[in-house]
Amino acid sequence: MSTTSTDVSFHNAPNSGRATYSMRRPVDIDHLFRDPDVVLPVMLIATQYSPFSPRESHWKLAWKVGKSSTGPPVQREMYIVRNMTIHDYTNWGPITRTAEDCSKAVEITKMTLAERKRLEKIAAVIPFQGPNGKTHCQDWIIAVLEAAEQQGLVARSEWTKAIAAVANV
Repeated sequence: MSTTSTDVSFHNAPNSGRATYSMRRPVDIDHLFRDPDVVLPVMLIATQYSPFSPRESHWKLAWKVGKSSTGPPVQREMYIVRNMTIHDYTNWGPITRTAEDCSKAVEITKMTLAERKRLEKIAAVIPFQGPNGKTHCQDWIIAVLEAAEQQGLVARSEWTKAIAAVANV
């Protein structure tokens, strides 16, 4: 797996793929669990949906912001997801929700609240390529991490180590 996005042509779908006529933003509980003003580990999370190929795994960036009253951790997540209505991907921006089961979670680096806010802003403007059978969320995550590196938020060695750790999930 490549750890660069330079050979991938990205675009931004209208409104980041958020089709206002048919799509509703996923439930976000950021009003209940604010991103705390402390240093937190930022994780690369991979969830395997198909046993056939690691390229089918879904990747996202996340950090824990609390624990629900019933026990599961609550995390702030950033990812793109395929939108079948407009045949493109959707970037909902950061979403706070209870953590789902995943196949593997790897720490990329630790960040302050201000640094995580900068990472969120980077992810908001990183374009993505529409579904074409070749590129998807993994490529977008790499592009976000490359941009974060360029802005001094993460070292190349940190994010490439995390990518290598989940590449075969």
